[in-house]
Amino acid sequence: VSLSFDEPYVWKRGEGKVLVLDVTENSEPCELILDVRYALPLMGFEKIQLHIVETQPTGVTIPRDVTIELKDKEGDLIGDASGDLVDVERVLDSNKQYLRHGKYAYTITHNMPTEILGGVMELRIRTMKKKEIKS
Repeated sequence: VSLSFDEPYVWKRGEGKVLVLDVTENSEPCELILDVRYALPLMGFEKIQLHIVETQPTGVTIPRDVTIELKDKEGDLIGDASGDLVDVERVLDSNKQYLRHGKYAYTITHNMPTEILGGVMELRIRTMKKKEIKS
């Protein structure tokens, strides 16, 4: 499930972006992944601070603060870059177990030191089957 930002790609503080994931399979744990597409230089930041609230079908909410690193220790970009666009992936939960089928809403706000975060183009939340570890 993805959400694209309209030009000029401005995300205001306190502006919640909601992504709704329809869970139809919950027999095994999975990986919960957040993808972010942004345009360089993302206002010079080396990481994005996010606040994510998961709202389960029962109404229970689970908040979490997440940091998405944009550069590694050497200062190189993390993720897939093509021109001035970068796609970065962050595993939110490597062992996510959904307790029931239904719609799970993820409300995402940025916790950056500026009122406006410019350059974020798209957010996507998805699940992926866990990779089997072979011995």
